[in-house]
Amino acid sequence: MSRQETIKLAVLDDYQSVALEAADWSLIEPAVAISVFDTHLGDADAVVRALDGFDIIVAMRERTPFPQTVLDRLPRLRLLATTGMRNQAIDLVTARNRGIDVCGTPMLGYPAAEHTWALIFALVKQIPPENLSMHQGGGRPVCRRDCRIIHLAFGLGKLGLRWPELGFAFGMKVQAWSTTTRKRCGSVVLSLLVGKAVCHFRYCPRSSGVV
Repeated sequence: MSRQETIKLAVLDDYQSVALEAADWSLIEPAVAISVFDTHLGDADAVVRALDGFDIIVAMRERTPFPQTVLDRLPRLRLLATTGMRNQAIDLVTARNRGIDVCGTPMLGYPAAEHTWALIFALVKQIPPENLSMHQGGGRPVCRRDCRIIHLAFGLGKLGLRWPELGFAFGMKVQAWSTTTRKRCGSVVLSLLVGKAVCHFRYCPRSSGVV
């Protein structure tokens, strides 16, 4: 690619059409031509057809995979950026072998915890059926639980560390469990925690098969 040739950059899976508002792209224009794809491109062949000729690709987490079968067919690609510092849908070995730089943005730990608490409150307080009943003109209240009587068991990890504060604030009985730090968590029997739980959430492959 000559110095005069415009660099082509693709932003993928921008379902909410917010990518161009999230940063000051004018800093790299007009040297870089930006194309935004607001719908999923599809299978590997569709991805290659759409992205052939692009020098830079900005991926939204694991929404579009980049295995070897895709990277090998994008000869012009030199930079693959992803939101977050980890993307298991990118073949890093192939990228390194092909001279493709891979980078990411700083990760925020609190959005996942906040959304999980929203789901818990929706379940415990029966917000979805209450909302549906209200909009259908019904007046019969739905049976709800009190947060104070709920046993909150959480995995002691980067995301799990954000759980106890709100649990204590609502008077819950909070207890931690981990596959790697059992000594610090005390003699907690996993089967007992699972039996008392109202709902279960898995955040990482390491917890697969635990419950």
